[in-house]
Amino acid sequence: MKLNNHGQTLVIFVLLIPLFFMVVGYVIELGQLHVTRIKYEQTITETIKYGLKHIDDEQIQTKMQKMLDVNIKGEKKITINDKNITIKVTSNVKGMFKVFFKDAYEIDLTYSGYIKDGKQIIKKN
Repeated sequence: MKLNNHGQTLVIFVLLIPLFFMVVGYVIELGQLHVTRIKYEQTITETIKYGLKHIDDEQIQTKMQKMLDVNIKGEKKITINDKNITIKVTSNVKGMFKVFFKDAYEIDLTYSGYIKDGKQIIKKN
C-alpha cells in the first residue's frame, strides 16, 4: 500500500510561509535602516566639508543648519569651536513593518571635522 504525503507537505508549507515572509520583511527593514544611515552620514560629512571650506563666514552655522534640515529628520546640533566643527544627529527612523518589528529605530551619529596641514580631517566619534 502506497501512502500519500501531499497533505502533510501542504500543512508544513502553510505553517512556514508566514515565517518566511517575516524574515524577508525584517531583511527589508534593516536594509532601509542601513540606507538611511548612510544617507545621513554622507549629508553630515558634506556639511562639515562645506563648513570647513567657509569657516570664516559669519553665517556658516545657519547655512550648515539649513543643509542638515533639508536632508535629515530629527535633532541636529552643530558646534563650532576654534575652527573645529562637530555635528551630532539623533533621529528615529520609522519601521515599515511596525506590526511585527519595532516602531522606530534610533540613529545616533556624531562627526567632527577640522583642518590640519591644509587637509580636511573628518572623524566619526
